[in-house]
Amino acid sequence: MEKVWRLRVQSGLLNHFEKDSATIRSYEGWKKDVVNQISEAFKNGKKDSLRKSEIVASMKDVIQKQVNEGKYNSNHLSNSARDIRTKNITQWE
Repeated sequence: MEKVWRLRVQSGLLNHFEKDSATIRSYEGWKKDVVNQISEAFKNGKKDSLRKSEIVASMKDVIQKQVNEGKYNSNHLSNSARDIRTKNITQWE
């Protein structure tokens, strides 16, 4: 489980927060309380000049607490969502 969280935060959420992406802004519309908690961990880490790995750890801790409470920032965390790639696919795919 630890590896999954680390990969999820590092490759996904951390990049979205760093870029203030449209994805994060869209989540704020329907998961505002959950996303705001993760955002606070990110912002506090930046404010405190933490290393990237420390910010990831802080965000992971918030996400793990939320999941333990049955709160998900994304349906992917509850294993009830799938992504379908539509760019750069062949006609066969």
